Order: sequence, then structure tokens, then C-alpha cells
Amino acid sequence: MRVTDNVPHIVAFVQRLVAGGHAYPTPRGDVYFDVRSRGQRYGKLGSAGPGAAEEPGDSDKRHPSDFALWKAARPQEPSWASPWGPGRPGWHIECSTIASWVFGARLDIHSGGADLAFPHHENEIAQCEAFHQSPQWANYFLHAGHLHVKGQQQKMSKSLKNSVTIKDFLKTFSPDTFRLFCLRSSYRAAVDYSESAMQDTEKQLLAVGSFLGDARAYVRGQLACGPLNEGALWDRWARDRRAGTRQGPCVWGRGAASQGGSREPPGVGAGLGRGS
Repeated sequence: MRVTDNVPHIVAFVQRLVAGGHAYPTPRGDVYFDVRSRGQRYGKLGSAGPGAAEEPGDSDKRHPSDFALWKAARPQEPSWASPWGPGRPGWHIECSTIASWVFGARLDIHSGGADLAFPHHENEIAQCEAFHQSPQWANYFLHAGHLHVKGQQQKMSKSLKNSVTIKDFLKTFSPDTFRLFCLRSSYRAAVDYSESAMQDTEKQLLAVGSFLGDARAYVRGQLACGPLNEGALWDRWARDRRAGTRQGPCVWGRGAASQGGSREPPGVGAGLGRGS
């Protein structure tokens, strides 16, 4: 869905905000959202607060934190007709309008990069709650950490020319390797990408595959295991919990099979019945 195909919807969205007292046009043909119309409700995602100017110092907005909904036409920029003169939509209003047009007055989950929490998502909330006259537009926000090339401060980005294409990645590693690489960290954490990190993840994936193979063999009766030692199980669990889940894969070693041992739940017995 293209923004350029939805400019009439964006104009109508801005018109309602102006009519409701949440936005105001300026003599220059710009339209700004009036942050103070939100009162204490602005800042749900931890805004930078009053004084975080988005426009140049010569703008004619009323308050430094007010943000542009519609920008008057500038030389060499595309523009569309509007009640305030030719211009183009602001960044935040594009997303609010299209989300409302497609999904309606409320979202359950809204996601995006951690850098979008403020001002972008904060301003989306302000626009949509004012437009829909709703106390809560989105139930949950999931803000993901960025993927970095190890040793670089910037996030991996096509515009920065430091990205690895999926095509190139799959020449060396499998899709499951990357999936496990992502699962090793909290979705909120910044993650460093490197060849060595992917190789470590590949080893972990092989260990998981080996364990699952043993578990299936155990269920089929093709692998005999010793009896379950509950004390050792709880000790192992406590050690792993203290160490965290990112300390590398568990290494299972084949122990002596005990044909007379008790058969434990599938998978658990198969793993614990092997040497440390």
C-alpha cells in the first residue's frame, strides 16, 4: 500500500484533527498537531517531553513539541492539493492514517524498532487516540532491538551499506541457524552479527538436532537409558538457570545403557540418561 495512493485519506484525517481542536494550520500552509491538547496523556512511551523541537527554529508552530501533520509545498518536492494549500503529509500521519484505514479504530499489537518508540510511535498514539476519540489505541507495543555488525555502532542498514543480504547469508548458513541466532537473545536487545556468532549458533543447532534425534529414538524404543536421577536433574537445572540460557549448547555424551532402567518421559530421559 503506497502513501501516494492514500493522500485523500490523509487529508481527511488531518481535517478531523483540526476540527476536533487537536491540530492547527499556520499562515504558511503547514498543519501541526497540538501536543498540549493531549494534556498528561502525551508521553505514554516515555517521550522526551516539552522542548524537543522537530522543526527548524523559524517554524511557526505554537509549541516546540508540536509536530507536522501537513507540510506546505517546498521547491523541488512533490506536493498534493489540500484545504491548506499544496503540500505533502508528515511522517507520522502517514502511518496513523493507513493503519486506521486498514485495521480500524484499535490495534492489539504494534511493533517496530526500538528507535521508533519516540517520537514516531508516541505521535501515532496521539494522532489516533484524538482521531478515534479513544482512551487507548494500541494494547501492546513490541520494540525490537537492532541488528549490528560486530564492532560497529550503527545498526545494520541497507542505506548504510553494511547489511548482509539474505541471498548471501543462505550461501553459508541455513534459515534455522538465523532463527536460533535471534532466539538466543531477548527481542528487545541489540544483537551483534558476525561470522563467528553464526558458527557458534550452527553448533548449537546441531546439538539441538542431535538431542531431538535421541528423543525420537528413545520414544521408538531404539535407545535405552538409565534411570532418572531427580537430584542431578534439579542441580543441573539450577546451574543452568544461574548461568543463563546464552552460555552455549548442552553437550550430551553417550553413557552406558541400562536395559533394566525405568523409562522416563520422552526427551527428558533421553537427555539425562547420557553422560555429563
